[in-house]
Amino acid sequence: RNLSPREYAAALESHILQLADEARESGEPRVVCLGMHTFVAGTPATAYELDKAFGRLQLTSNIKWATASEVTAAVHAAATSEEK
Repeated sequence: RNLSPREYAAALESHILQLADEARESGEPRVVCLGMHTFVAGTPATAYELDKAFGRLQLTSNIKWATASEVTAAVHAAATSEEK
């Protein structure tokens, strides 16, 4: 969709906050993967808006930040502990 940088960042922030609310209510974690192509997120204006949105999200208590490797390790650890 043709979103302005501010609209794009706000849409991502809303999406993540919605999933955080669902996780809080259900007690089940959610994983959000943000793949960003430079064509979409590679402009200075978009980077600026995303930085502001991510800064606000980092202040949200039930949102954890992880790399793909960290998510993989956590899923593997959970699966291993379920087997025991």
